[in-house]
Amino acid sequence: MRKSKAIMIVFISIIIVLTAGIGWLLNDKYGFISHGAKKPTYHYTIGDFTIEDLGVFDTKTGKMLYIGMKKDEVDKILGDGVEEKEFMRLTVYADNINIKYRLDQVVAISLSEDSSRYVTARNMEVLNSRQEFEYAYGKPSFSDDRYTDYYLHKINDESYLKLLPKLPIDQDELTKTFIMSVSSSEEGNRIMISDFKFARDHN
Repeated sequence: MRKSKAIMIVFISIIIVLTAGIGWLLNDKYGFISHGAKKPTYHYTIGDFTIEDLGVFDTKTGKMLYIGMKKDEVDKILGDGVEEKEFMRLTVYADNINIKYRLDQVVAISLSEDSSRYVTARNMEVLNSRQEFEYAYGKPSFSDDRYTDYYLHKINDESYLKLLPKLPIDQDELTKTFIMSVSSSEEGNRIMISDFKFARDHN
């Protein structure tokens, strides 16, 4: 009886070890099994905006990537990227996040339908509908059949942003303005977060 019990304990122990080993092999080496994606912890109020809204969340590392971040900080999180030779010259990183730098600082972040690893600070991904975006963010500054845009202006307290009904005319004010654009076209859906200069130069 004792011998049978001991054999059973050994057998169960072997099963546990094998299961753990196979789990490590499949997940860490091949990525077949996921431990579960991380989620952003940003506590927001619909219609109110902060600098957290100028970034995206990496569900793999649990890190935020945001406008104004230095290139070496991004590289530490995502590894080395490859700069495209197209007119935007975006740098492409793992799992199809595209980032534009100016003077080694992030000025634009672009997500496509192949960027499911990344979500906005409010846990919205590219495949969410524009109606779902409005539910999370509130009424946009501009919307038509293709675009849903939020014009965000940095105010005196740099941690808060003001939603603008339209783009300002004053050039100094435009330097403090950022755009989050959710778009859909024949090429697919896209989320673009950028400063005004990038949006102006590439539209």
